[in-house]
Order: sequence, then structure tokens, then C-alpha cells
Amino acid sequence: MYRYHFFNIFGVNPQTQDVYPLYNTWINGQFYAQYVSIPRGNSFGGINIYQFIGRDFGGNFNTINNTLNLITVY
Repeated sequence: MYRYHFFNIFGVNPQTQDVYPLYNTWINGQFYAQYVSIPRGNSFGGINIYQFIGRDFGGNFNTINNTLNLITVY
């Protein structure tokens, strides 16, 4: 498992403040496509991404299908 900083794996729309993944991403078992905004209040098995802006995440990058699987928050 590797440690990734929030802004290396997510972008924030400066106008709407919506968060979006920079890679095809699995968040706690749920898939989110690259550059698709994650709605506020959307919870991924109890994980609300907006509560962790600026934090680090633990996960693995799958080079075969180019997806990031996030497992934990630091």
C-alpha cells in the first residue's frame, strides 16, 4: 500500500468546490470515474471525501487497468 496526498489524486473545481478524482478510482469498494465530480454528502461506506480535503490516503494503483484503489485515510 502506498500513501497519496489528497491533491495528487483529487482535483477541486474552483467555481463549485466539487471534488473529482484525477484517476479512475475505487473508494471503499465503490467506483468513481476520472474527472467526474463527487456530489457533496456522498458517502462511500462511511467515507465522505469532503471531510478529508488536504489529508493523505492509503491505497494501491493498478497499472493493468489504470485505477486507484483507496483503502484508508491518514
